[in-house]
Amino acid sequence: MNLWPDGFDTVEKSPLVHLYEQAEKIERRLANIHIIGKREGDVMSFTVAQLFGGGKGELFTIRHPDAYPCTVEWEGGKSRARTEAEFIGLLAKVLNHQKTRLMIADLLKK
Repeated sequence: MNLWPDGFDTVEKSPLVHLYEQAEKIERRLANIHIIGKREGDVMSFTVAQLFGGGKGELFTIRHPDAYPCTVEWEGGKSRARTEAEFIGLLAKVLNHQKTRLMIADLLKK
């Protein structure tokens, strides 16, 4: 018998949870590539790096990664996400941005 209330599965995920999930996915696909998060106060920077070889590049920074709204800054600009759905769309845009693709391709060549 489950005495817990319904609705836990509908709680929205924080931006940070989505970021860690995406980092895990790329690390599984490309064993030599890792995403590193570094937090300073309410700002978190994400860098893509090689496990071997030492190459790395700044992907983006996010302000207020624990809740919405949050702001993401990257080579392609700066955007604010007010909801989980907006953040997922923004994250897809950043991860598919030409600079991100070129950065990862360059790291894979090394």
